[in-house]
Amino acid sequence: MSDNSKPAKHLTKIRDFWNEHARWDAHTAICSFYESHDKDTRDEAFDEFGIRDAAVIAPFLRPDSIVVDLGCGIGRVVRHVAPHCKEVIGVDISEEMIAKGTEYLSDCKNARLIRTEGSDLKAFEPESIDLLYSLLVLIHVDRRSFYRYLREMKRVIKPDGMVFLQFQNILSEEGITKFEGVLDMDIEYPLEFYTLEELKTYCERQGFEVINHYTHKEYIFLSAIKGDAKAWLERETNGAEIKLQSQTGSLSEGEVSMAEDGELCVSIRSSLNEHLGYTLFMAAVPADGSGEFYHSLSAPLSLVPEADLEVVVRYDSETGKSSASIGGKPLALQATTPCQLKKTGPGFVVVGLVPPGFYPTEDVIDRFSELSISYSITVL
Repeated sequence: MSDNSKPAKHLTKIRDFWNEHARWDAHTAICSFYESHDKDTRDEAFDEFGIRDAAVIAPFLRPDSIVVDLGCGIGRVVRHVAPHCKEVIGVDISEEMIAKGTEYLSDCKNARLIRTEGSDLKAFEPESIDLLYSLLVLIHVDRRSFYRYLREMKRVIKPDGMVFLQFQNILSEEGITKFEGVLDMDIEYPLEFYTLEELKTYCERQGFEVINHYTHKEYIFLSAIKGDAKAWLERETNGAEIKLQSQTGSLSEGEVSMAEDGELCVSIRSSLNEHLGYTLFMAAVPADGSGEFYHSLSAPLSLVPEADLEVVVRYDSETGKSSASIGGKPLALQATTPCQLKKTGPGFVVVGLVPPGFYPTEDVIDRFSELSISYSITVL
């Protein structure tokens, strides 16, 4: 039997690879676009990239969550996850990244970074973690090491805890093109490719059930729960009754007019037990059946039973971005799809909620149709 405390030779090479790149330029090694930015704006761009990815993680977070960032680098996402959970621990194979990250996160009191040998989570006690996420990292990990990590995830994740993971999709055009490009590189660049079906198989073998997945360009993103997903989902959505109202009445009663600035005020009432981590979404779509979004927004939301929550969703026509506030306070870590709201006549707006672990894609909205409402709209 091998000694798991000693890293395999290929993992030592990977550690050396990332240590070297961290010494060269950690920011560029983490985000390849960083080098192309003007020196006066690059740090802001790096920070914004962390905020964007933290918004993807936001629906999984609760104030009492213990969270692990697998492959944290210097903590670009950790920094923005930390304010929304009890503790976040970043794990990375590179001691150089850990050293630079410890300095980068010096003002985040509930965040810490630790080094891994490349396929273990031995720093964590069994069933001690609520959420583990990994972004732009497992794409660089060989299959054997990933599977070892998955076994470790099974050990450290709590029952009904979750993982959110990102992989390269070999079946996408962008994925196969990147694969061919790696083959032609002069240097040995670590990059691994998968199909969704094999990832599901790996997860199921280790007691994780994939509850949601989506693809974007060359990537696969999946959410998986440790345990019985059906039972968990029934508990999460039991007794759900969402009522949405505009300032002038029920949104399901006739057409609603929206000014060009795109401001919409709704009231949400739920009979759910108090839940954190639901995602509020709002999407405006044209009436011509093209299915293209005018603009969309999603943000994590706390639901208080039998209480009205006044939510204002606003579209900024100058910046092309959406934003939302609740009770006059901005919702944190909002994810927006900035698309110009067009004056092309009537369309439809869909407003609703999806449970933690899910993202408001068309399929997911249909799956949880009882938690959303669609109404006609005229853009003035």
